Amino acid sequence: MSLLLSLFVALLVVVATFAEQKVPLPDHIVQGTFPKGFKFGVSTSSYQVEGGWLEGGKGMSTWDALSHIPGTIANGDTGDVANDMYHLYPQDIELMQKMNVKNYRFSIAWNRILPRGVGDVSKEGLAYYNDLINKLLEHGVEPHVTIYHSETPLALTMYPYNPNPFLDHENFPTWFSNFANVLFENFGDRVKTWFTFNEPLCSSIYGPVGDVDPYNVAHGAILAHAATVNLYRTQYQAKQGGKIGIVLNTAHFYPNDPSNPDDVKAAQRGYDYWYGFFLDPLVKGYYPQSMVETAGSRMPTFTDEQVALVKGSLDFVAINYYFPYVTTPGTFSSNDAPSYYKDMNTTTGFGTWPLSQTGWGIYGPGLRDLLIYTKDNYGNIPTYITENGLAWQEDNVTVAINDVQRQQYLHDHIQAVGDAVAAGCDVRGYFVWSFQDNLEWASGYQMHFGLTWIDRPSMKRVVKNSFRYYSSIMEYFFGKH
Repeated sequence: MSLLLSLFVALLVVVATFAEQKVPLPDHIVQGTFPKGFKFGVSTSSYQVEGGWLEGGKGMSTWDALSHIPGTIANGDTGDVANDMYHLYPQDIELMQKMNVKNYRFSIAWNRILPRGVGDVSKEGLAYYNDLINKLLEHGVEPHVTIYHSETPLALTMYPYNPNPFLDHENFPTWFSNFANVLFENFGDRVKTWFTFNEPLCSSIYGPVGDVDPYNVAHGAILAHAATVNLYRTQYQAKQGGKIGIVLNTAHFYPNDPSNPDDVKAAQRGYDYWYGFFLDPLVKGYYPQSMVETAGSRMPTFTDEQVALVKGSLDFVAINYYFPYVTTPGTFSSNDAPSYYKDMNTTTGFGTWPLSQTGWGIYGPGLRDLLIYTKDNYGNIPTYITENGLAWQEDNVTVAINDVQRQQYLHDHIQAVGDAVAAGCDVRGYFVWSFQDNLEWASGYQMHFGLTWIDRPSMKRVVKNSFRYYSSIMEYFFGKH
């Protein structure tokens, strides 16, 4: 056989194999064709669902403290009990299995493993998460672990430490990677997907004040992420066979008038200040030029050694997406005090799109366009959608069960992911936020994102119709494997 013919035959084999790796969903459920190994799943985070705040040797977190300050959380809600998953996880896992869930993303509370953030490891904490992971696997559910999801051990914020540990660029990367090391060592034989930080943008701009701290908090998160990825790659990845990345939250930014250069520049600034703020350093080794030019000396810099660690320090990027923005230039003036928001100087809105309970615009194609933007600007890096979902006003269980708006939202956004895959985007998973109604931070329990209604105080789980719809997608897709 000639070399040319051999190459032609090999190409046919590759094409045929690739075709076999695609699974189309039935049009009556949702249009879209997804890679055979695609991960449909659901997400939660520890503080929002676990409870058990004084059990199992757990230390306090910043949210444990904040939630007990009157007025911090709506209706005086706290995460003390949350959804009581600390005790009820066996029945929750049984529900996952019943509803065809095969991928579950959750976070491990730093302060449940290391009660003071550093030092002694809690055997009870390890036992809890070991049993959670084992029961997931026994029920055919793959664990996907977020190492940090908005919970900082309270002890690390007390004297003699910096009240915001992220600002301690010398010590925080070590503290965080040491915590991660405990997780890799104890759970890495079974956990194959790791996310270092969830939404570090929120940690950077919600809470830190002034015109410098938001940039330095983000810098601290990036350094800690890079140190942790380096640890995993050098000591664990080869023998455990997992992947590690980061979860970033972003909108898609549409210029209000695509023919107006000022609107186009404003949309790009939106992307730079939300998404490129983290993904540019992790992929390219430097911050977006628009940020450097605007913030000037307030923008931290990387040493050559840090660039070597930061650049390329992810096997994939994960995205939390809920809405897009329509964008125009901002209205800040030279007389306004310096700030992150003045630097970005972008006005955003939702145009004529319908709004969710959170007041966010609902527009599925924005997710497709975000994924295409990621492909075009970051070398088609492997991508997961780790949060996507709809908050809707649900005042009672009857309204919650018949959540037609959420069903439509899921339909439109899953179809948007399928459209992105068809456009060549390397998307590998889609996780709904959230598996259950939970404590939505300062909004408390009044904000309903869940596929499952939680009856309080009985803690009875009630499946919503959106979960049945999503279950039908997973049943069909996984049944074709």
